[in-house]
Amino acid sequence: MDPSDKDFRLTRCALCHEETGQTLVSTNDPYLDREELFEVIKCRKCGLVRTRNLPFQEDLSVWYDQHYGQVHIGSPQQKSTPPSNASPSFLKKWVLGPLKRTLRTEYAQFAVSRILPQGKILEVGCGVGQILQALKEQGAEVEGIEPHSGLAEAARQKGLLIHNSHFENWKEFSAPFDQIIFSFTLEQIEDPVNALKQARKYLAPGGTITILCPNLNAITRFLFFKSWLMWHLPYHKYYFSPNTMKKVLNHVGLKAVLLKTDWRMDSAMESLRITWNRLCGKQVVPFSGRSSKLVLLVLGLLLLPFKWIGMGNVLHVVATPE
Repeated sequence: MDPSDKDFRLTRCALCHEETGQTLVSTNDPYLDREELFEVIKCRKCGLVRTRNLPFQEDLSVWYDQHYGQVHIGSPQQKSTPPSNASPSFLKKWVLGPLKRTLRTEYAQFAVSRILPQGKILEVGCGVGQILQALKEQGAEVEGIEPHSGLAEAARQKGLLIHNSHFENWKEFSAPFDQIIFSFTLEQIEDPVNALKQARKYLAPGGTITILCPNLNAITRFLFFKSWLMWHLPYHKYYFSPNTMKKVLNHVGLKAVLLKTDWRMDSAMESLRITWNRLCGKQVVPFSGRSSKLVLLVLGLLLLPFKWIGMGNVLHVVATPE
C-alpha cells in the first residue's frame, strides 16, 4: 500500500518541521490481521526518526482499541492469582529470581526499578496503573494521565488518581511535580517536542523528567528488522537514538543528567516470537508474557552486553531544566 494513500495523513518532523526523509522500514502491526503498511523515515534535516503516514485522528482510536483494549485490559498479566503460602525453593529464591530480575522479563518491575519512589509523581500515559500502584505502595504521591478511557478506568479501580485525557490537552494541572515519567509513552505522542516543553513547565524546582523509550540503535532492530517489536506501528510515532534524544532535550531547555541504554528482555523475546511466527506464516497473537526459560537465558547472555556499547533496546533518560 502506498504510504501516501488517501486513508492516511502525512506527518512533519516535530523538531525541525521537515516533511521529507529517508525510508528505514515499511511494515504493519504484527498482532492485527490488517494489511496497512506504515513507513518509518529519518528526517533529512535533523535526523529524528518518525512514522511518516498515520491514520486520521478519528481512526486512531479504532487502532488503539483493537490493540491496547485487548492486550492491557484483562490480559493474563493483569489477572490476579491467589497468594501462595509455600516458601520459595532455593532454586527460585537464589537462582531464578535474580536471573529474572537481571533479564528484565517483567516490564512494570523493570520500570519501577528505574524510578525513585519519592515526592509527587505524574506518569504520562499510565495505562492500567501498574507503575503508579507500585510507587504509591512505596510511599510516593502519584497521579496519572491516560487517554484510553478503558485503561484509565482500570487504573482508577486500583484507587489511583487518574486523568482521562491526552497530555497535550490536559488543563487540570494545579501544583508542580517532583517527577514526571514517560514510560514507553513519549514515542506514542504526535508532538513529543511540545510534550516535553509542557512537562518542563509542570516541574517543581529541582524536579526531574524520566524517560524510558525504545532505543533506535538497539541491536535487536538490526537483528529482527521488520519484526522488531518496537516499531509497533502505527502506535509508535517517533524513535529516538541517544543523539537525537539529546537534540530534542536541548531544544526544549532540558539537559540529560543520565542517558544510557538498558534492556527489556521481554521485548527481545517478543521480537523473536514475531519473527518465528512470520517465517511459519502464522498470525501473531498478542503475547502473554510467557517464554522459554532456556531461550530467555541464551538470548540474555548474548544480548545483555550490548547495553554497554549503547545498543541496549531501552533508552533510560533523566533530565532536568537547564
